[in-house]
Amino acid sequence: MKMRSFRAMGTDVQIAIHARACHSESMVEQVLDKVVGMVHDMEQRLSRFHPTSDICRINRGRGQWVEIHPATFEVLRLAREAFLWTDGLFHPCLGAVLEHMGYDVSFDRRREPNEAPVVHVHPVISARCPYELSPDGRHCRVDPGFQLDVGGIGKGWIVEQCAGVLRDSGFEDFVVNAGGDAVCEGRNGERPWLVGIEDPFSRTQHALTLTLDSLSLATSGTYKRRWTHHGKTVHHLIDPRTGQPSSSDIVSCTVVHPSLVAAEVMAKTCLLLGSVEGIAWLSSRAQRGWVVVKNTGEVMHAWNS
Repeated sequence: MKMRSFRAMGTDVQIAIHARACHSESMVEQVLDKVVGMVHDMEQRLSRFHPTSDICRINRGRGQWVEIHPATFEVLRLAREAFLWTDGLFHPCLGAVLEHMGYDVSFDRRREPNEAPVVHVHPVISARCPYELSPDGRHCRVDPGFQLDVGGIGKGWIVEQCAGVLRDSGFEDFVVNAGGDAVCEGRNGERPWLVGIEDPFSRTQHALTLTLDSLSLATSGTYKRRWTHHGKTVHHLIDPRTGQPSSSDIVSCTVVHPSLVAAEVMAKTCLLLGSVEGIAWLSSRAQRGWVVVKNTGEVMHAWNS
């Protein structure tokens, strides 16, 4: 098996490939180099922390049409669909809230929190998405008072693009994993891929282990990206109904789905809704399985064949 690990998008990225006899060592290395370069290029376009990124330029030009790369347009199109599908619970315009809570640089670089007052977003549930996309597929305009942050869905989309490059290069059995958002293509030799779901209360153990065969999974959790703001511990998963970090009883939610972007949207939405509403919401929608870890330590899960 050929492995490649690197740091990008504020997390550890791992690629594992079961190469076949027809794949030379140099060919595998060239494809891996291409994938790594693509990840960094896409991160530069989609990150709200890179001043020249499309997202930063849109945020600086609030209320104006800004020309963007087609890849950025596609991510924003998917994020807008997710906003509408979840009645605004999946909200891609909470960058200002995170910034005023001290998450104004990538988490790797964050030092002391910014003690500016916490801002609250406008009520958005069942309201219009606060940005527009042009019919030409090249421009975006965000409403004044909002800032785009497509970190989660952007990461999932980038991982899916990496998987597409590997498929187009003739690889049939591989994993691309970015901080718990993973595409597991084909099989690990004669067996399915074995994926451990991290236990938020014991980093050395797994809450559950899943076997995946050509499926994707995404995890949203409140236990990793945490910091202190005005003497209070906060995290990065903002509930758009309150403008505050989620206080639901779910600490971690993992969703298995053929589409990694869909899994990302579903995992975050379930977490924000809490175990009762969230699991009911998940169960009424097409997915292959889910794992929920509650703040009591209870692990709940289901698998749909």
